[in-house]
Amino acid sequence: MTANQAQWGNCVAHAICRDIAADMFHKHDIVLDYKRAVQDVTRVGDAADGSFPADVLAVINKNKELFFYEEDGGSTNRFRVKIHYEHVKDGFLRLCKRMEGYDQMPKRTVVGVMMKTDLDTDPDTDSDDDAHAVAARGVCVDMAAAGGYVVHGRNSWGPKVPTIEVDAGNYLYHVEFVVEIEKIWNVNGLPRPNPAFTRRFLAAQKTEAKAEAEKQRQEANEAKMKKLEKTITKQTKTFKTLGAEKKKMQEEVARQAAHSTSLLQHQKAIEAETKEQTQMIEKLKAQMQVDVARQFAHGTSLRGVLQEFNKMVEVFKSPTLNDLVSLT
Repeated sequence: MTANQAQWGNCVAHAICRDIAADMFHKHDIVLDYKRAVQDVTRVGDAADGSFPADVLAVINKNKELFFYEEDGGSTNRFRVKIHYEHVKDGFLRLCKRMEGYDQMPKRTVVGVMMKTDLDTDPDTDSDDDAHAVAARGVCVDMAAAGGYVVHGRNSWGPKVPTIEVDAGNYLYHVEFVVEIEKIWNVNGLPRPNPAFTRRFLAAQKTEAKAEAEKQRQEANEAKMKKLEKTITKQTKTFKTLGAEKKKMQEEVARQAAHSTSLLQHQKAIEAETKEQTQMIEKLKAQMQVDVARQFAHGTSLRGVLQEFNKMVEVFKSPTLNDLVSLT
């Protein structure tokens, strides 16, 4: 199905409706009336004036009179949908990751891309760098392209340019969204139960659940590793602190040991000096005892001489015959 917006500036409506149709077929095997969907979305979303994808999706959610119709088998079932979307800026690598394996197993999330193009999409303007919307359909590695990847987009310029390439150089932003069927009415306007999911969708959902579980497991492991790294870093700091304190204590012990050795040596020196002084005192004491004894003996001898002398003095003062005889 090759859409052609002609001179209408409703590339946003084309890209969104193409993605809604792809999602409905992937999930429920429902083939939408694509042309009518583009007309209705263009009308209610005012996409002809170049509305942003997020604005158009918001209008689709808000307008309860906007329906999508099934065309397969001549059925006139109509649907009300609710779209869960996210506007992603500066997300080219995220877009590439989202598109991996799209051809083999379309993702539950479909993507509309806004890009810059050097093709003149509006003949009424002189700009050659207009913004353009396409529906992303796959990605490939291309080292010659800006960013190293090329995203393939389904275009809306007719059979002459059915696809267009988006790289990091012309990428502006993209919108990721999931389509949810709210209600279904049959040809008579009676409500119908929502259709079952296809096996491919359930398989894709299961694969994504496993991938999400693996991602969470890896994130949990990374969180544990980061926590362990923080613990190791903290313990390393603690060990370094303890090592520094231990070194400081060892230096203090060494200093105190050196000080103790110095005190012991000083004490020994004092003891030696004290011993020497004690010996000198003992010698002086002995010498003094000898001197005292000598002096004492000398003092006794002098006392006897003095007594004799005094006696002689007395004799000379009043001598008697006997005294004179004794003197001789």
